[in-house]
Amino acid sequence: MQFGGHMKKAFLVLILIYIIGCGSSNDSGSNDSGSSITPPGQNLVGTYELADISGSWLYGNGVRYFDDTSIVHGTLELGNDTFYQVIAYDNDPFGVPQTTYMGTYYVNYTNGTEEGTIGIVTDNMAGNGTFTTSGNDLLIVIGAGQATWAKISDSIN
Repeated sequence: MQFGGHMKKAFLVLILIYIIGCGSSNDSGSNDSGSSITPPGQNLVGTYELADISGSWLYGNGVRYFDDTSIVHGTLELGNDTFYQVIAYDNDPFGVPQTTYMGTYYVNYTNGTEEGTIGIVTDNMAGNGTFTTSGNDLLIVIGAGQATWAKISDSIN
């Protein structure tokens, strides 16, 4: 009889652990507040953080070659057809301050909304390249440079 009582208690404890441990988790496509983020393949508009950068990029008053994302930081805001980009390069050997670009962009989709060409125009430059999307990432390749931007919000500041 005593053995049966211990079994019931152990069974009830296991059920309680199971119930407590069965919470719902939403890891994909959510930000810190738990709200869902629309992937760039469905809507490019939003705020992005620089996740990876390599190759040659116009930066400050010259061209820099980036290959270490631990010292390069950036944000990108894409409106319906406007963009605002800030890139900061820690310990720039040339002492160039962070770079800010704002202007307009246009896209031409070649595979649904997941890839195509992208063009950018500012007051003092114009460029074009390609883009692809994967999950919350937006990969932009312009000339010899490529940057991956991770979407963190559907809104812009």
